[in-house]
Amino acid sequence: FNFNYAHTDFAVAVREKLSEGSLGLPLAINFTASHGLAFKAAFANNWRLTGVDPFSTILGNLGIHYLHLVLDLIGPVTDWHLTRWAASPQTKGVDSVALMLNTPQRVAVQIFLSYAAPYINSAQLILTDGIIWLGNGRVTIAGPRESFDANGRFVRPPESVYSDTKSSLDYYNKSISVSLNHFINRISARTGF
Repeated sequence: FNFNYAHTDFAVAVREKLSEGSLGLPLAINFTASHGLAFKAAFANNWRLTGVDPFSTILGNLGIHYLHLVLDLIGPVTDWHLTRWAASPQTKGVDSVALMLNTPQRVAVQIFLSYAAPYINSAQLILTDGIIWLGNGRVTIAGPRESFDANGRFVRPPESVYSDTKSSLDYYNKSISVSLNHFINRISARTGF
């Protein structure tokens, strides 16, 4: 039940808009998550920065959640390209990854994760007639594509707030709660997962 990203407000908004078709077809989905753990001296020998097993590094520890979310929202993956590196001089293994995925639906997927960058937690789904954004716990929906300035040039479409939490931590904790409730309800109803 810890694959809680499938229970976030971003995931709910994406499923809703894909089902409605009101924002067109999906073209690309991007995720960025980072914080500066790799530069903290106390973490120099932490398993997250020294492990050689991919499931002990940022890819397996955090990236697997984004991969699960992509599979849930977009569907199967046909091809992938992974770049891994250490950006912090004290990292003995990997502290940053960039994963690019291709899907049969022709949706480009980019996932950038780092323990060696300033804090950011964002996601965006770009569709043919709109954009769904997540930033710091706020999910917004922008559209339509045909948005222009006074000179007739394309501009960023107007956006509306889909959901808003006080912080990324509150946003994350809300999804954990929903995920746990889903787990308990499925057990209570004796249905499968």
